[in-house]
Amino acid sequence: MARIQTFELFDAFANDFKTADLWDSIEPQHCEQLDVNKASRIPGTIGESIVYVDYLQSAPWNGKRKWRPNRQFGGLGTLMLQVAIQLSLELDFDGRVGLHSLSQSEDFYRSRQLTEFWRDPDYQGLCYFEMTASQAANLLNNGGE
Repeated sequence: MARIQTFELFDAFANDFKTADLWDSIEPQHCEQLDVNKASRIPGTIGESIVYVDYLQSAPWNGKRKWRPNRQFGGLGTLMLQVAIQLSLELDFDGRVGLHSLSQSEDFYRSRQLTEFWRDPDYQGLCYFEMTASQAANLLNNGGE
């Protein structure tokens, strides 16, 4: 399996958004956009700052599909969640991360033990997930398993 050679995290729009990109030597493999101006919805931390994953996308050739057993890179979704957690820790948000999930990705976030809330009618009916500080520590230390 090829190895990721370049990782970049940079400001995208003033101080509210950051973008993280993973590249191998010639092409992008994964990217995400992070909003650092959102608040927690988990009881006990409601209103406290989180890193919100506004966008997370893997290159199509890296997707885990039955018809594509030889993907180039694996584990990038988990790695990018870990990037969001690291940013949350650097900003003193205790590792808290939130996101709305596309329906085809919900099982991925459930398997990483994020707290599942509801389908958000104000956000295209997508399911909202959020991660507590302890869930974030588990994902960093164990890959969420």
